[in-house]
Amino acid sequence: MVRKNDYLTKVDQYVGAKIYNLRLAQGYSRKQLSELINVSNQQLHKYEIGINRICLGRLMMIARALSEDVKYFYEGVGEYTNSKSLKVSDVKYKHQRLCIE
Repeated sequence: MVRKNDYLTKVDQYVGAKIYNLRLAQGYSRKQLSELINVSNQQLHKYEIGINRICLGRLMMIARALSEDVKYFYEGVGEYTNSKSLKVSDVKYKHQRLCIE
């Protein structure tokens, strides 16, 4: 049985929120991005909400598909994990979805 680690859970949620924000900002649907990185829609959703941890290789595929550097996904993670008041929703809904067709 896997032990739950609050710090790692917060990191997973933070990275997932950054993927979600970037995906929406670039106009990709979940289906489009999941096809680009060769995972199911459900798996990408689990990455985005922080249920499943993303291995480095997969994160590199996501970064390439979204034309971003891998370090983008970790920028600001220290502030988020050390803060008692920040919630994942503060990160996740920072950018609003304008239009996806």
